[in-house]
Amino acid sequence: MLLIAFLILFVVGAIGSGGAALAWLAGVALFGMVAGGLTYLSLALTLRCESCDKRLFIEGAESRYPKATKIKGFDYWASAVIEVIRSQRLTCMHCGQRYALSATALSDKKP
Repeated sequence: MLLIAFLILFVVGAIGSGGAALAWLAGVALFGMVAGGLTYLSLALTLRCESCDKRLFIEGAESRYPKATKIKGFDYWASAVIEVIRSQRLTCMHCGQRYALSATALSDKKP
């Protein structure tokens, strides 16, 4: 969404007379997009499942756990990210280990 915001602000600023204000907003959107991407990349490369030792946010070619979180229209890694944002919990797509990221989420027990 930040990429779309950047492109819209950039094009409108280049065509219209918005000038410095739109250029500043486009820069903020671009910075947010790069910062978000770097944050995701650093977490995706470092976070591993305690049970199977595979990366939690990187989807490989190997088989998935049958009950892994899968949102229609998204890959398993995108579904895992959305699950973390929406419900503060995570299910490993490789082995099914469940993690609670808050005191009110599910327990850390394997299903």
